[in-house]
Amino acid sequence: LRLFNIYGPGQDFSNKKQGMVSIYMASLIKKNIINIKGSLERTRDQVYIDDLINFLLNLVNNIESYFTIFSSNSLTLNFCSGIPTTVDKLTDIILNLYEKKTGLKGSKSLEESTLGDMKFSFGNINLLNHYFKNINFTKIEDGISFTLDWALENE
Repeated sequence: LRLFNIYGPGQDFSNKKQGMVSIYMASLIKKNIINIKGSLERTRDQVYIDDLINFLLNLVNNIESYFTIFSSNSLTLNFCSGIPTTVDKLTDIILNLYEKKTGLKGSKSLEESTLGDMKFSFGNINLLNHYFKNINFTKIEDGISFTLDWALENE
């Protein structure tokens, strides 16, 4: 499996390599501001952790059903939603939920981009859908809400 931008409760918000969601939330909770490096139009394919866990549990619990797929093919499956979310939309979602949950109005601060940072990233979900037809991905607004609830209680 090739995993795309997994986020959710339990992330180490001090680890700057765990993705945009944790970086932005940590900054907002600590400083009431989201520091954004690079363009607001950059995209990422965000996947809520429970979607990955449910997929893996289904795979393990039904391994005999899937054995022929994986034993006869050398597959690399993108585990992604196939939906590109811009940094602008992602940070708006985080800021709006943060204000609803805390009553505090945060803001965005734009900085120079990081050298080598890719502009667009989202996955092709066709092969995953071909083999696993019933994957339901959590809406980003819901996943961000669950993650923010956890972060506000634990950070």
